[in-house]
Parts: sequence; structure tokens; C-alpha cells
Amino acid sequence: MFGTTPEVCPDCKGTGSVRTTQRTPFGVVQTSGACKKCGGHGKIIHQPCPRCGGRGAVRKNQTIKVKIPAGIDDGQTLNLRGKGNAGLDGGPAGDLLITVFVKPHPLFERDGVIAELDFYMFCQVCALLKRWEREGRPLFCVSVNVSRSNFDVSDFFARYERHIAENQVPARYLEFEFTESVVFDRTGEINQVIRRIHALGARCSMDDFGSSYSSLNMLRSLEVDIIKLDQGFFRGDTDMDKARSIVNGIVGIARDMRIETVAEGIEDMGQVDFLESVGCNVVQGYVFGKPMPADEFQDFKLDDTMRRNGDRGESVEESR
Repeated sequence: MFGTTPEVCPDCKGTGSVRTTQRTPFGVVQTSGACKKCGGHGKIIHQPCPRCGGRGAVRKNQTIKVKIPAGIDDGQTLNLRGKGNAGLDGGPAGDLLITVFVKPHPLFERDGVIAELDFYMFCQVCALLKRWEREGRPLFCVSVNVSRSNFDVSDFFARYERHIAENQVPARYLEFEFTESVVFDRTGEINQVIRRIHALGARCSMDDFGSSYSSLNMLRSLEVDIIKLDQGFFRGDTDMDKARSIVNGIVGIARDMRIETVAEGIEDMGQVDFLESVGCNVVQGYVFGKPMPADEFQDFKLDDTMRRNGDRGESVEESR
């Protein structure tokens, strides 16, 4: 059984308030207050719905899947648009705000070891580039992660600069990668580091782009060279028509801003063809190869380079 359709209150004519006039020793005084007949709603329901009581909404439990961005910090808030409580009188639903509390890790988070792990991996990448350079192998850009906890250390990037200078690392083949959650509230600090990265001749990228609701606003103020589209755009449980429209728009905006785009987590050639058609610069994922050790990868990359250059009659050395 349903309730009757709301009708305009005859007393306030739908305004929700009525004006009263009183004579006092000081003259005539007019006051405005909530309409008693409709309770200030402007409408009257003679037979309210027995389920919602005329409110237009009922309380129920719902399970919502939430992707927590990598590197998110304790106390940060995620905003899920349209996932909050239903609006009054048929209005739009509100936003669901989720405050994240990160359980301390006994090793990495509490003692800051994750920053040391970042630097260790950076040194390993530098050594790899130097070895490939000595062996005359083709060099190509390698990404290294910069975790959020690095920014808790004063001038953390100085030791990166020293290591590059002391070991004569070819910095143009280095790409420093920040996750979107790292730059969420540190835009000024990040841009200072990015300028130092550019001064070295290296590049920087923002990973997981699109996993947070503030991504486009970040593009306006962040001086990155590359954005890496979050693989959530390409998962099977995603509305692919909408996802493709969004990806097409992001690639176009990035191109206008002279920012390169990389699509992550690509697993089939149909996605590759689409990304190529919209002008995405780089595609990565299992469609080309799974993670592999460095020595295995250098042979894989060398074979691929020689195969492609062989069609053009070029040597590997010339393609560097």
C-alpha cells in the first residue's frame, strides 16, 4: 500500500511559512513562522506511506566496495559522490565520507623503513642503468617509487641527488613516480621536488590517476610529466562505455597540457586498440608481459628492440 500524493498546503500556499499580524501598545507587528498545518514543508500528505511515513526514504543496510588508494595516510577522507543518505522529498543522495584509519605496521610504517626501501630500490635501478651503459645495451626509462613517508624526512631528496652525481647515473633514464594519494595534500612540497627532478634531467609521473575524486584539480597545479591511468578504468566490473568516455577525456586534457599518458593493467588487445585510437602514449600490462627479473627483462627488451629495428634496417646502437 502506498500513500497519497502530496498536495500544496492551503494555509501557506506551499511556502512553508505564514505571516501573522498583532496589535501591540507599540503598533502593528508582523511576524513570520513555520506553518502549523504542514509543519513548514509546504505540502500535506493526507495518507502518508506506511513504510516511510511520508519522508520519501527508508533506512536499509547496503554494502559498498571502496578502493583504498595505495599510500593513503591515517586520517585522510575519501569522498564517494552520491553514495550517502537519500535526499529529502526525492532530492539527490548526498556524499559518503569515509575517514581512513591506518593500522600501524610493526616494521615499515612505525620505523619509517619504507623510505629506506625506496632509496634501496632507487640505488639498485641506478646500478642497473650503469651496468647496461657499460655493456653497450640500449637504455630506456625506468620508474622508481617515492612513498609518502619520504616527505616526513627533511630534504629527503638530497641523498638522491648526491647518489646520481657521485655515480654519474644517466638521470634522463630515471622517472620518479608519486601515487595520487601522496600529492593529495602536499602539492607545494611535491612541486619543489619535481623542479629538482627536472634540474637533474629526469622526469616524474603521478600513478593511480583517477583513483581519487580530486584528480583533475591536481593536474591544474602539479608539474608532472606523465600521468598513469588507474587500472580501475579497465577492469571487467567497470561500465566500459563510461570508462572509455572518461579515459578519452583525460587523454585529451593531458595532451592539451603536454602531459604524457600511460594506461596500466591492460590485459587484452581490444583495450590496446582503443587506447591507441584515443592517443594514449604508453600501454603496460599482462597483454605484453608479466613481471620478470631484471636479467630476464633486459634480454626480453633487447630481443624486442632488435626485432623492431631489424624491420627498418637499423642497429640497436643507432636506436638509442
